[in-house]
Amino acid sequence: MKRLVSRVASRPLSIAAALLAVALPLLGVMASCKQGEGQRCQVQSDCEDGLTCNVGEGVCRATSTSAVDALPPPDAAIDAPVDAPDAM
Repeated sequence: MKRLVSRVASRPLSIAAALLAVALPLLGVMASCKQGEGQRCQVQSDCEDGLTCNVGEGVCRATSTSAVDALPPPDAAIDAPVDAPDAM
């Protein structure tokens, strides 16, 4: 009878050990996943490739690689009045 009790008592411990052996590696994989666009981040390495951590918002955002062209098109009409000649 004593043997039966010890076997039954040790079974929950072996089940708990097996669950930990499976759960710990899964937690490590989940913790190392990169964040997608709009998801929370604290540093640049939190975001997936191609995304930047916007620290002010605390979220990953797509990076814009296009340059801003601040010049008007060459055929744009000038809508400002011409300056008056300098006074002499």
